[in-house]
Amino acid sequence: MDVVRVEQGSFLTLHYCADVIQSSGELQPLLSTFGGAPATMVVGQGLLAPAFETALIGLAEGEKRDFHFGSGEVFGARSDSLVKTVTRQEFASRVMAGANPQLGATVEFLFDKDLRAVGLVTFMDEEQVVLDFNHPLAGMAIRFEASILSVL
Repeated sequence: MDVVRVEQGSFLTLHYCADVIQSSGELQPLLSTFGGAPATMVVGQGLLAPAFETALIGLAEGEKRDFHFGSGEVFGARSDSLVKTVTRQEFASRVMAGANPQLGATVEFLFDKDLRAVGLVTFMDEEQVVLDFNHPLAGMAIRFEASILSVL
């Protein structure tokens, strides 16, 4: 019998987990389906980060693998250009109406009528607000584990 392997467009059922690899080598859990219901997905439709989906290509039904991605390989490198400082007045006029943002909150920020982005409020005082538009996991090393239950 031929071994069924994951390819682009495959429908699969799998368990997976992802962890941040700390500089000490310690793992900080992000998410996991192990111990719960498995996930089902079509490879290439974006359920998982593209780097994770690419790692699944070629795995066989029944195979379990552990992948380590270096800093920034999954969610991109951190970019200082994505950290913006705005006045409190500009901030108030460009966040969603009714939002009551606080330090550590994520807000939808309107750059112009066609461009909105979600940013993390990293600093606030009476005069200015600093927003970080980097992906929260940008620049981090990630461990990804996958166990392929079935491939169609």
